[in-house]
Amino acid sequence: MTDIAVDRLRLRGPNAQALVRVAARLLPTALDRALADVDDVVLDRVVVRIDPTGLDAQTIATLWADAVRTAVRAGAPGCGRPAPAPP
Repeated sequence: MTDIAVDRLRLRGPNAQALVRVAARLLPTALDRALADVDDVVLDRVVVRIDPTGLDAQTIATLWADAVRTAVRAGAPGCGRPAPAPP
């Protein structure tokens, strides 16, 4: 995985503000690591749920990225399509 594009990140719940900070600072690097060996794919939607209560920011980012990896690899049938070939 060399590039991650997120059109919209929707955070809900009482810990949303804490997750915004993690998403801005630590999540990109954690996603790079978690998705390093995943083939390129385009997904219309990936939904993950995490409970950050009592966790430090780095642990939240790691668990969040792992949840994204699991969701991407599981990809509901018909949800993913191959990424377009580079020009």
